[in-house]
Amino acid sequence: MEVRRKLQVKTNFMMNLTNTNKNRNYFGRFYVFCSDRIIPRCSSKTAEEKRRLSVAPSFLLKIFFLTGLTEESDKHPLYRKTTVVFSIILIYTTVSIWISCIIYYNIYELKLTLTDLLDYILVLVLYYAMRYKRRVLSATIRKLKRISTNSHDRKINVLTTILCAMPVIYSISITLTSDKRVSARFETYGYETEDVLVQVLLICTKSFLYFLVHPTLGNIVALLYCTLCKRCCTMIQVLTEEILHTSPKTFGTAKQIQILRRKAKIDDVLEHLQKTFSVPTLLIVVGNFLSCATVLGWFLYADSSKYQFDKMNKVNEIIYESLFYGLSSFGCLTGILWVAGGLPVQMQRFKEAFCKKAHLRLICFENLEEPQLKKELFEKPELVLSGCDIIFFKRSTVLAVFGTLLTYTVLVVNAKD
Repeated sequence: MEVRRKLQVKTNFMMNLTNTNKNRNYFGRFYVFCSDRIIPRCSSKTAEEKRRLSVAPSFLLKIFFLTGLTEESDKHPLYRKTTVVFSIILIYTTVSIWISCIIYYNIYELKLTLTDLLDYILVLVLYYAMRYKRRVLSATIRKLKRISTNSHDRKINVLTTILCAMPVIYSISITLTSDKRVSARFETYGYETEDVLVQVLLICTKSFLYFLVHPTLGNIVALLYCTLCKRCCTMIQVLTEEILHTSPKTFGTAKQIQILRRKAKIDDVLEHLQKTFSVPTLLIVVGNFLSCATVLGWFLYADSSKYQFDKMNKVNEIIYESLFYGLSSFGCLTGILWVAGGLPVQMQRFKEAFCKKAHLRLICFENLEEPQLKKELFEKPELVLSGCDIIFFKRSTVLAVFGTLLTYTVLVVNAKD
């Protein structure tokens, strides 16, 4: 009897074990069995979704999708519609401000606002230059995502939000400070508008569109350019730190080749970056330089008897416009020159660290037969980003640009006297 009972217990145990194995095989795709609990396993689809979301476009890239400046804009129906709408807004705003200025201003005021009007033409050319290079831009971003580990997406999204909020803040400020009747007549090409509500809507809408086209569009493009340059600078800096923390003993040929291979990938991204933003960055720098010159002209001539600013009651409006356009243009111009100018600095530090470590290894081990790969760094020309090979983005260029603005100011003051 005792033997039969033990045999029955053993049989039940084996049956339970068999059922457990079946359950384990059945749920193995969905659960991980541990000693005390069952943990859900991520399916391959979920893992792929997480991987895709980890490289999903940030708020900045979303704006590029909506405005038609990336390859993805041609594939999504919503992006195609928003691209057409934005193109119409861009062309309408540029034509509208030119017509208003030609009809409403006299010859002296047209001379003062000519540089501001040219900025809208430059933005129009900038937009279609970016549209033409949208496939190269998408390829550049994909290449950078494969090798970049530091994104700073939160900071970039905050800056993008601030830039997108500036047209709203500007339009509200201009609407509150301007002479409604005079400004509305300017926006309606010289026709009178008696309804106060219509005047407010006209001023608010047109001011929003003006600041959206210039300088917000250029600032958004400049922000993406600075972001990509900053990521490349960070990756070069990481390579430099890795070289500095590597001992001469381990800095052999294999290690050197590994570092140079990673550096070659960064150089490939920089070449695509130069190919994409060569024309747009030149237009942005020239446009912001003209904006700074326009702001200087406004301040110098606001009280001149030749201009009708006092008669039009626009002194306060000019002050607010000068603050918005001046700070925006100055910040964008400085940001591009400083961030893009940081690349040659990091490149030089990388070369110095690599050659110093290779030289130290040669002194310590006296292995003359080992390949000297540092020659490749000096034989290859230094890559400096530029705007159509006209303006080279070095940090010394910042002083040259501001020196030119100072010279312009002195000439204008002398001409005024």
